Amino acid sequence: MSDLEERAAHVQRQRNKRDAYLSVFGETGKRNEEQELVLRDLERMTRYGDTAIERDNTGRFDGGLTAYKAGLQDVMKRIYLRINWREKHDNSSGHPEPDDSWSSATD
Repeated sequence: MSDLEERAAHVQRQRNKRDAYLSVFGETGKRNEEQELVLRDLERMTRYGDTAIERDNTGRFDGGLTAYKAGLQDVMKRIYLRINWREKHDNSSGHPEPDDSWSSATD
């Protein structure tokens, strides 16, 4: 498989994943009531948007709890990355490329 074919296959996989996430979670501004309810519930459960840093009852940094909380928040980041994924076009070839902001959550 050529580099161009591999790139095209990669972009198609990203499109398929984005479409699957959109079918479950809906598009921003176009979600139905159930989709909004699920996303808000997941945001609360993962404490999305809060700081992940946790301290124990003595005030010291709690590495285990911080890592756990950061992992939960990564789930929401992944959902929003997939929902909001867009492809860009390389001006030199006209072929679709994955958006640069997507590099942390591919495949």
